[in-house]
Amino acid sequence: MPGGRRRPRVWAAPLWVLMAGLSVGSAQASEVAAREPRIGIHVEIETPPQTIHERSDPLLPRGGSGDRRLAGLALLDLSLQTEYDMTLVSYSSGENFFWVSGIHLTLAYRNPEVYIAGRYRKGSCEYRAVLNHEDEHVLADRAVVKSFAEKMGLALRAGDWPTYAHPRQVSSMEEGKAETAARLEAIIQPLFEELKERRREARLALDSPENARRAQQQCASR
Repeated sequence: MPGGRRRPRVWAAPLWVLMAGLSVGSAQASEVAAREPRIGIHVEIETPPQTIHERSDPLLPRGGSGDRRLAGLALLDLSLQTEYDMTLVSYSSGENFFWVSGIHLTLAYRNPEVYIAGRYRKGSCEYRAVLNHEDEHVLADRAVVKSFAEKMGLALRAGDWPTYAHPRQVSSMEEGKAETAARLEAIIQPLFEELKERRREARLALDSPENARRAQQQCASR
């Protein structure tokens, strides 16, 4: 950072970025002391307990006449949210320098729910088969999400972020926020799109005709 007798003003701003639509929330600047010259990267997965519902058949996928496929459904909505801390130093000369001191990424399941068709008596072979199958979906989805959380963490750590030791000059804090948000999107959004595709593939693999026939035969033999 350039030296001299210029008197700096230091500003820090936490900023939330929703990656689904990349809508940027407002951030209020406040005067703080200089940060440590290291970026903290944190990635976590929020997994609330799933809720099991026994519902009537019309609310679940149904086959045609004579179709005896077991009816269940796992709803696993996933959101991606990123928070980062940015610091801006303004000099009386009009020069502004900023750096990123922390990034926190959260992959959060929103109220995971499992539905089981009401025609299956609780505790019956069919009920257990449906529940076990939907539990497999939940575990397979979590495994995919976990693997991509690790990928996202590695990608963020490899990013070319401005640091305390190597800040970047900008015209204003708004320019620094826009640059940081764009850099986050460029790193995370492609991985998030790939994550959605891998989750879809994992779901289709479990819903194969072979798995359905196996579950039917298991209960038909009892």
